[in-house]
Amino acid sequence: MMHAHVLAVLENLGLMFIDFKETSHYHIIFTSDRPVSEVILALRRHHVTLKVKRFEKMMYKGYHIKRAGQSLALTIPIPQLTHLAHCFKYGVYNHHRPESRRFLVYQSIDYIYKRYKDEMTAIHDYYRYATNKIALAKLDHFAYQSLVCTIAHKYRLTKRCARLKLNQVGFQPFSYLNHPSPDCPHTGEPYTLKGVRTVLREVDSLLTTDPTTHHHLKKIFK
Repeated sequence: MMHAHVLAVLENLGLMFIDFKETSHYHIIFTSDRPVSEVILALRRHHVTLKVKRFEKMMYKGYHIKRAGQSLALTIPIPQLTHLAHCFKYGVYNHHRPESRRFLVYQSIDYIYKRYKDEMTAIHDYYRYATNKIALAKLDHFAYQSLVCTIAHKYRLTKRCARLKLNQVGFQPFSYLNHPSPDCPHTGEPYTLKGVRTVLREVDSLLTTDPTTHHHLKKIFK
């Protein structure tokens, strides 16, 4: 009830804001043409006391939200790429050390490639709103190197021969250009506050309603 009251007060004051819950805390990002001191006084008149500070950056479900001038940018932080590579057992990303996924070596080469492809498609779909798409391209490359290691392990080949084998059966390196384009691809420009609010709602929806994304990412962003 208290949270609903705070939002109602912010709306009455005509402030543009977004709100979301992270663990046990509520976060509200708002913009105002008035001095912050006036906003705080107006809130107190409505019996609302908030801890207010200038917004710089924060993490939300794998996205890094940060200031970009008068707008906001949603990016994929490097530590998140390391976390994704670890969760999918691609190897140690921050040390550029791809690894074989030993539990897959008894599957067919078609199954192994499809498994990697489906995982990367889910990651690309989830991060469709990120402004730094180059980060996904780097993760594509690392995941493919892990695939090479897995195929080399399966057939007891060198990595060079494993790449040749993948090429012979038509399995090309992953690239974000080859992934299905989302309905709302991002241009790389920063978002307005209203745009971020829409995006975060879509992100929440992807994790709960999209079957492919939910299947591959539910353990990572739970």
